[in-house]
Amino acid sequence: MYYSQDEIDRIKSENPPIDIAIRHRLEPKRQGLNWVTHCPFHAENSPSFTIEADHCHCYGCGKHIRDSIAFEAELSGIDFPTACKRLGGNETPQEAATRRQRTEDRRQRQQLTEAERHREKKAQRASWPKFYLGQTHDLQEVATLRGIGYAGPWLAQELGHLRFARWRNQLAWIIGDRSAVAARRLDGQLWEHGVPHKSDTLPGSEKHPIGLTNSSLPVILIEGEADYLATLARLWQQGCHEDWQAVCMLGASARLGQHAKLLKGREVIIYAHGEDAGQSAADRWKEEASNAGAKSVTIYGLTDGQDINDLTREETA
Repeated sequence: MYYSQDEIDRIKSENPPIDIAIRHRLEPKRQGLNWVTHCPFHAENSPSFTIEADHCHCYGCGKHIRDSIAFEAELSGIDFPTACKRLGGNETPQEAATRRQRTEDRRQRQQLTEAERHREKKAQRASWPKFYLGQTHDLQEVATLRGIGYAGPWLAQELGHLRFARWRNQLAWIIGDRSAVAARRLDGQLWEHGVPHKSDTLPGSEKHPIGLTNSSLPVILIEGEADYLATLARLWQQGCHEDWQAVCMLGASARLGQHAKLLKGREVIIYAHGEDAGQSAADRWKEEASNAGAKSVTIYGLTDGQDINDLTREETA
C-alpha cells in the first residue's frame, strides 16, 4: 500500500508520539517539556525512555524511534504501511470522522490531566517558604561551609540562582529558579525526614538545568548545587567567570530534555562524579547535547569522592 509524503506527514501530525504511548498504556509522566516512562524495549528499574514532540529515545538501551508511525510499528510488531493504516491512512470519510473524534477526546482528557498537574504543582509551590537574599554574612557562611571562595555564592546570588529560607525548621541555602529548587541545610547536616539526604527538593519542584540560557558561551555542566557554587568560585579565581556559562542539573536523575537545543553549536564540558550514578548521568547528558548539535562535548571524570572543590584546592596548592 502506497502513502504519499503529504499523507505520511498528516498521519504524524495527527498522532504525536505521546498519543501512541498513552494508547499502548505506557503510563508516561511529565518531565519538564517532555514525557518519560519505562522503556518498552528493555527491562529497567528507573524510567529512561523519553518521549518528545516528534520522536522518542531511550537513554538506557539507546533505542531511538524516529517518528510516531515507527513508534506504532515497533510497539505493535507491524510494518510501516500497516501502522499508517492503523493511524488513519486511506480512510473512508466515516472512519476519518470517527478517528478525529477519538483523537479529540484523548487530547481533551490529556489537557484536563495536564491542567490538573499544573494546579497540583501550583498548590505544592504555595507551601514553599519565603525566600530572601543573603547578606554578606550569609554568603560567607555558605562559602565557609563549602570550603570555597566568597565569589561562588556571591555570583550565584547575582545570577538569581541562590536564595535563603527557613525550611523544615532549619536555615537553608537554596539553588534554583521559580519552578525548580533544591535546599541544603546551612549547618551542613543532613535532612532527616525519610532517608537522610543532603539535598531536599521542595514539593512541586521540577528538574531542569539551572543557569542555561540562549547564549554562545561555552558551558560547564555540573550535577549538584555545591558543585555549582564551587564552579563559579573557580571561574572567578581563574578570571574567566564571564567567559563560561555554569549550569547546574540539580541531581543525577535530571535530563536536559528540550533545553538541550540551547547547546547547539556550543562547547560543553561535563564534570562527572566518580560513582556509577554520576558517570551514567554524564553519559546521558553528553548524548543529549551531542544529539542537539553541540560543537563538542567533553566529560572530565572526577575520582570517586572527589568534587569541584578538590580541583580548586589542587590548583592553588
